[in-house]
Parts: sequence; structure tokens; C-alpha cells
Amino acid sequence: MSADECPLLEVNDLSVERSRRGINKGVGLRNVSLVAETNEVLVLAGETGSGTSLLGQLILGVAEPGTRVMSGTAQFEGEDLIKMSRRRRQRLRRLEISYLPRDPGEQFNPDRTVQQCLRECSRLAAREGLTVLEAEWNDWFYRVGIVEPERVLPVYIHQLSSLLIRKLGLMRALITRSKLLICDNVLADLDRVAAFQFYELVVQLKEESDMAVLMMAGNLRGWEQYADRVAVFYEGGILEEGTARKVMEAPDHPYTREFLACHPNLTDSPRELPTISRDAIREAERSIHGADAAASVTQGPEWEGRGC
Repeated sequence: MSADECPLLEVNDLSVERSRRGINKGVGLRNVSLVAETNEVLVLAGETGSGTSLLGQLILGVAEPGTRVMSGTAQFEGEDLIKMSRRRRQRLRRLEISYLPRDPGEQFNPDRTVQQCLRECSRLAAREGLTVLEAEWNDWFYRVGIVEPERVLPVYIHQLSSLLIRKLGLMRALITRSKLLICDNVLADLDRVAAFQFYELVVQLKEESDMAVLMMAGNLRGWEQYADRVAVFYEGGILEEGTARKVMEAPDHPYTREFLACHPNLTDSPRELPTISRDAIREAERSIHGADAAASVTQGPEWEGRGC
């Protein structure tokens, strides 16, 4: 199969083991399979530790020491990401795969101005054969919603808001003509208005650039109108996957229904803090780990449910 016939990103039956400085080994990912195509937004949603961030790190080749692939494959345009050379991975990160980390301070050098950061990005792109002129920056600024670039260019990165840093991350993806954009919980520190601005920008740029967007998220609220597909993760495995409308309006698993309920809309008025029930967690355990593991969540009469 040629690169043109392959999915942009294809993960097949991937299982990953992790260990840290003598701590007992644990499974980070369990038989994960998914496909991300050009011109789509795929949201990977799950609680902290569910494995969504780890998957993004493996795709980028920046997983922590002690991370070991036990089985399965991950391919980018038909190339094996697991066996790929270090030099090829670095080129992917410079050009074809862009990454927006959860901490906006990790995205750019905070002690440099916006102009200095963009010049560095342009130089890296030029090193790989792309011609990037500063005269082109204005168009990219406007495409990411920065309407007065002359006021932003001399400002240091650490002086910018989280949303503005996110917009610059999107601009960098445009400069390098990235094919895949990985966003790791980038909405966590944004208020609702800023988050919806980011949703709109991501969808607009995805459609204009034929980019695939892999979005890791701690909840699914707000993605009803913007995501093409959704995968719900639980303890390293995919519990449920489908179109955004299907998963969010008619989920198959009790866990997914209660996970959604933990993040009410602004118009909702919950009388008490929502939790994920013991029964829902038992069903999720059974789906991911098998029937034997699910029995452990029933132990202990004082255990009522997991807070969201």
C-alpha cells in the first residue's frame, strides 16, 4: 500500500508498559487501535491517567524513560513510528507533526519575544526545505485570530495569555505546513469563552489546511459541534469510539454516560456533585480488563463512587 493510500495515522492493537525508578511496572496502554484521517478532529477523552497523553507522547517519540511497547504498531503515512530513526522523528516534529502541550510555558522559550520564536520556527522550516518569509506572517496571524500582530511581535512569551500562546502554536503549525496537530489537554487552563474561540480556530484551520487534529481532553463538553469522532479512554484502553454525536447523545457504556454527566452545561443546575458510580466503573473494568478485574471495584462497603 502506498503512502497516499494509507491513513495519516494508524494505531493498531498497541499495548505499552511503564515503570519509574524501581516502581512496579504497569500497563499504560491496552490494545489501543484508532485511525486519524486528514481534515478531521478526533477527540481522545478520559480522566487523568487514562492513557490519552501517553499515546500522544509515543506518536511524537517523547515518552518518558521506562516506557516500552509490548505489542502493536503505530504508523504515520505508512511509516513505523516505533522503529523510526531518531533523525526521522526529529524531522517529523519540526514539520509534519505539531504539538501543543498542556503547559503553555513548554511551547516556546518564555524569555524570547514572539518575533524571535517565530523566526526560529521559520529557520527550522527553511532547514527542511520550506521557504518562510516574514512577509507571510501577517496572513497567518489573521488566520489564527491575532488581528494586531505589530503589537504582539515585540512582547515576551511569558507576558502573553494562555489563549494567545495557543494561537501562536497554531500559527507555528501553519508555518511548518503540519499534517497532524496533537493538542494535549490544552483547554484545561482556558475559561469557557476562550475555549470556544480555540474550538472555532482549530476547526477552521483543519478545514483550510487538510490537517488532522488529535485532541486529548479531560471532558467532552463543548465538542458536540466541533469534533468529527470521539474515543473514550479508561485505564489505558478505548472504552467506546464513534462519531461525536453518537457517543455524546447515545453512548453505549454507563461509564461514558456518567463521565459526560460529570461536566454539566452552564444551563444545568446540579443539586450535588456528580460522581461516577460503582456499577459504571465495574462495567468499564470488565470491558477493558476482563471480568476478573472488575470484581475488585465492588470491595469495601464504604466505597460509593468516583468523584469527577
